[in-house]
Amino acid sequence: MNIKNITIDEFNRLAEERQTLNLRLNESNLDQYLNNQPHKSAQFEVDLQFDTLSTGDIRLTTHVIGTIAIECVRCSKYIDFIIDESVAEIVTSKDTLGQKASLCISDILSDHGKIDLLRLVEDTIYLLIPMHPRHEICL
Repeated sequence: MNIKNITIDEFNRLAEERQTLNLRLNESNLDQYLNNQPHKSAQFEVDLQFDTLSTGDIRLTTHVIGTIAIECVRCSKYIDFIIDESVAEIVTSKDTLGQKASLCISDILSDHGKIDLLRLVEDTIYLLIPMHPRHEICL
């Protein structure tokens, strides 16, 4: 399965079957966002767990474990920042303005009607990296 180009039917099947996808990513997979943040290296293991809720919505849980060497904003030396976090998002097919859904399916569809799971993983990793990384002594 190409995680950068899955159909809505494949996405729904993953949820119905309660599948977990295991990914190994490094900086070459994540250049889109890491180019905005000075870094030397990045290694991540990601589990994407799909689950269908009783409402028909899909819970997508992204568990990220890894390390990124990012530059301290104070001293410009690199910090090995460790990530071990899970982020759960609710994906719905309905317009849920003002409700608790994290994502509407239309928000994650590309122009040609496919879902890029790698983009969702990138977004999650990017949100877990500190905006202004600093060593403890540089605080």
